[in-house]
Amino acid sequence: KTSDLIFAQYDILATLADLTETIAPQDTDGISIASTLLGKSAEQQEHEMLYWEFGKQTAVRYGSWKAVKPKTGAPWELYDLSTDISESHSVADRHPDVVEKMVAFADASHVPVEAGTYSDVNRDRHKRDRRAKWGKSKDKPSPN
Repeated sequence: KTSDLIFAQYDILATLADLTETIAPQDTDGISIASTLLGKSAEQQEHEMLYWEFGKQTAVRYGSWKAVKPKTGAPWELYDLSTDISESHSVADRHPDVVEKMVAFADASHVPVEAGTYSDVNRDRHKRDRRAKWGKSKDKPSPN
């Protein structure tokens, strides 16, 4: 089955919680897509917009619109994916109102990266995950 539903990987946690009748954490941006998966598209809640960052690139998706800021200091580009799926021709200058709305959403969505520390519980989980990923049976001593 195919669907035109626009969703993001962070919707998967909410979806799994919904399908297993459990509660997803409230501090995530995910929306369950279970209605679509179960053929009840009319009941499906949707994101107004999606926001993401990758390296120095920022992007927002709003219906068929995709706004992209390719790098820090660069102007925003705007693409209508219904007519330009390859993102070849920015139409930002023809739709400043759409760009303004999407940039406002990006600004409101951005959370600066903060250096953090592991709690003892999280440090143990991190070490266990690294062992599972890399196949190490013992942790190397920490330089700290």
